[in-house]
Formats: sequence, structure tokens, C-alpha cells
Amino acid sequence: MGFVWRTLLGRAETPHEDLVRHLNILIRARRGAASFLRDYGVEAVDFRTVEEAVVVLGAEIRRILEVYEPRIEVLDLEEEHEGRLILVYRCRMRANGQALAVRVDPRNLTVAVEFAP
Repeated sequence: MGFVWRTLLGRAETPHEDLVRHLNILIRARRGAASFLRDYGVEAVDFRTVEEAVVVLGAEIRRILEVYEPRIEVLDLEEEHEGRLILVYRCRMRANGQALAVRVDPRNLTVAVEFAP
């Protein structure tokens, strides 16, 4: 997509912007939507319990991050309860070792990425 930004929109993304954009696309995609990548995206989105969300969705997102985002290494998964469940993936950039946290809200699959200084 960096090509589209540069060529059609006349704007170059920073490496961090490109990563954040792809993480949003990857985690919000429904599995099976891309016919040429049948396991791209998330399949499980409806859960009966918080524990089920953590176990099933947590493992599924970790797997797609490891397969489809080679720029990062997933180190750990934590859960936070800030009035609602948030899955926090502690990661590291492979290129320079910079730490980052990928925060996912299981209710709507919104993604927030925080880069360590």
C-alpha cells in the first residue's frame, strides 16, 4: 500500500505509519475475505465469556501477527481491564529492536499501536 500512497496520493508513509495501517487491516479483516489468502484475517469474533475471548481471539490474533506481519516479533500477550477487556500484544520490531504494544479491543477489533521511545 506504500506504493499507492506514494504514487496516487503523492504521500510517503513512515515505516511506523505503514506498520500501523497494515495491523489495522490485518486484524479487522474477516478470514476468507481475500480469496488468495484464505487464512488472512480474524475468524472468531463472537464470544460468550471474557475468558473465551482471551483464549480464542488472543491466540488467533497472535497467529496472524506471526504469519502476516514479519516486521514484528510477538513476545507476550497480556489482558487489561479498563472498564472492558483489552488484549495487549507486547512486541519488538525485528529491524531495530524497538518495543511496541499492539492493543486490540475484542468487541470491535479496533487497534491502537504504542511505540516505545
